[in-house]
Amino acid sequence: MYEPVEDGLTIRWEDAGLGISGKWERTAPPLSAVLHETEKGRVVWNCLQPVSRCSIRLGDEKPVEGWGYVECLDMTIPPWEMGFNELRWGRFAHPDAPLVWIDLKGSLSRHWVFDGQTIVHVATITEECIQLPESEKTLLLSDPVVVEEKNKIMEVVGSLISWVPGIEHITPLRFLQAKETKWRANGKLVSPGQNIREGWVIYELVTF
Repeated sequence: MYEPVEDGLTIRWEDAGLGISGKWERTAPPLSAVLHETEKGRVVWNCLQPVSRCSIRLGDEKPVEGWGYVECLDMTIPPWEMGFNELRWGRFAHPDAPLVWIDLKGSLSRHWVFDGQTIVHVATITEECIQLPESEKTLLLSDPVVVEEKNKIMEVVGSLISWVPGIEHITPLRFLQAKETKWRANGKLVSPGQNIREGWVIYELVTF
C-alpha cells in the first residue's frame, strides 16, 4: 500500500496489490480546526479537499467519477481521553456550496460547521437536517441508506495487534466496542434568495 501523494491541487493514491487507484482534484480551498488541545496533546483536523473531482479505478473497470472529499486527523492524544461519548460527522460536497460538520458530545461537547470557508458557531445538527439560523440555511437530508454499520475500531485494533503488541490491553473496552453507522442520503440546501442545491450527503454517527 502506498501513502497518498499530494501535488498542488491533486492527491493520488494507489494499491497495486488490490488493483485500485484514485485521483482527487481540489475545487475548494482547504479547511482546518483544532478539535482538542490540552497539556496531554491535541487533535488537529485538516480538510485537504472539502470538494474535489474524484476518479477511482478498480482493475480494468471503467473509472467511477464524482464529487469527492479528503481529510486528515493529526492526533497526539488517545481519543478516549478527549471526554466525548458521541461523534457526528458529515459532508455535503457540492461544488458551489460545500458544508462540513463535526459534532462531539459528552463531558466535552463542541461542534464545528463550515459553510464554505465560513465557520458557523450556531447550528443544529441532527440526522434529518443541518440548520444554520444566522444565515437561514438548512441542509435537508432524505432517503438515507446505510452504507456501513460495524464495530470498526475493534477491527482496526485487531489488525494492529501483530504490529503493536498489547494495544488491545491499553485501549478501553468502551472504545473498542464503539459502534459506527454511516449513511448516504439525498441533500437539499435551502437558502433565502438562492436556488435549491442538491447532491449526495455522507454522514455518520459513532457512539462509545
